[in-house]
Amino acid sequence: NGGGGDDEEEEDEYDHRIIVITTRQLQARDSAAESLLNLCYESSSSANISTTFLAVSKAFSPHVVSEINDCRGCNYFHLTSSAQYTAMHFDFAVTPLFFNMHLSLVNDAESAQSVVHNIYGGMMNDHERQHRCQSGNIASLNTIFARTFDHAENVDINDIKVVQLHEDVQQFLIHISFEDRTGSAYQVTDSVVLPSTADAPWVMTKAMLLTHYVNALKQWLLDDSDENDNFLKVSELHKQKFGELLTEFETAMSEHPEDDTLQVDVNVLNKLSKYDMEAAQMIRNLTQPKISTQETETGIETPDDQNASHT
Repeated sequence: NGGGGDDEEEEDEYDHRIIVITTRQLQARDSAAESLLNLCYESSSSANISTTFLAVSKAFSPHVVSEINDCRGCNYFHLTSSAQYTAMHFDFAVTPLFFNMHLSLVNDAESAQSVVHNIYGGMMNDHERQHRCQSGNIASLNTIFARTFDHAENVDINDIKVVQLHEDVQQFLIHISFEDRTGSAYQVTDSVVLPSTADAPWVMTKAMLLTHYVNALKQWLLDDSDENDNFLKVSELHKQKFGELLTEFETAMSEHPEDDTLQVDVNVLNKLSKYDMEAAQMIRNLTQPKISTQETETGIETPDDQNASHT
């Protein structure tokens, strides 16, 4: 009847959402056919019912978080304090803006060649990372929400992707494609000229420092590792590189004395940049056990004596 048609139109006009506040870990989809995540996927696809998860104790595992983000309309937050809880804008947290978003970095609109050399961060395997570097599609999200927190300190550094561009790239295009809730498609393209890194936010500076740090450690392990030597080795070349990186860390941290989260990395860089291989070898020689000649005279056989008696 006519009333039934009006109800269907109203049902299509609005989406529905469930908010789950929990102190427990969430099971992955493959744990059970009737797991909560599987129910979320089914509800999202068949009934336009989405789910927001608020973990107020332990954080969910990265695999589970990835599965939540892959579900259309669903999202996840890990709240560690009451202040963070009160700082949330719940109307933003439960209202999706766009869906099926793809973000690409290309040289121009005509050839659309990737300008991406490498991507650091993100839940992806090597095959996906290589594909994204070749295509320039650095990020894909099923659902986009408005900014949920007021302050930048609520940004999790683990959510940041650091993109390394090809050499000599100073200007490129950002291409974004997305859909609204009705499935209508949109595209946005904008030109970007790289700014000075001096004005970068602190959370971005930390991400860049840690990226340089990891790259330096990887290159050191490739260059200075020896299968036949189990002892630590730091060549003069890498001692110099670690020293230069240490200066970068200390300079950046001096501008933000309230944040000591990089202190452990600074301590490691300090030790590696000053590592003395000759002194370490001398200490090992002093601490190695030696066979006393007195023991041989008292009748205790040395390994050489034992070999001789067996012969």
